[in-house]
This record gives sequence, structure tokens and C-alpha cells, in this order.
Amino acid sequence: MIIGFHYHIPAIKKNGFHTTGYIGVFIDSLAKHCKKVICFMHEPNNFELNQMNYRIKARNVEIINIG
Repeated sequence: MIIGFHYHIPAIKKNGFHTTGYIGVFIDSLAKHCKKVICFMHEPNNFELNQMNYRIKARNVEIINIG
């Protein structure tokens, strides 16, 4: 199964994909049950940059930047 996922928490690509811990753990656990997870997430603003503390571990996750 390929699943698309959108949430209002941002993600950033830097040495892999990073997001907040609670969403990152959810995405990694979801990815275990799917062929591919496509996440539609926005870029973090300056305030949110320091919250990008979790690196997505699953290799079947793709992040689509929606701005």
C-alpha cells in the first residue's frame, strides 16, 4: 500500500528528513506497514527550525515540500 500523509507540522531535508519527534515516530511506525509513505509537509519557519530534532529512519518515506 502507498499512503499519502499531510499534517501541519513542518519537515526539512538535511542529511535525511527531519521533523518533530512525535510526528517522526508516527511516520516511522506507519512506514513499517506500507510500501511507501508520501508526506506533504511545509518548510519550517525560523521559529520552528530548532524543533526539527528527529531524523526519519524509514527508507520508504518521501517528503513533498508544499511551501
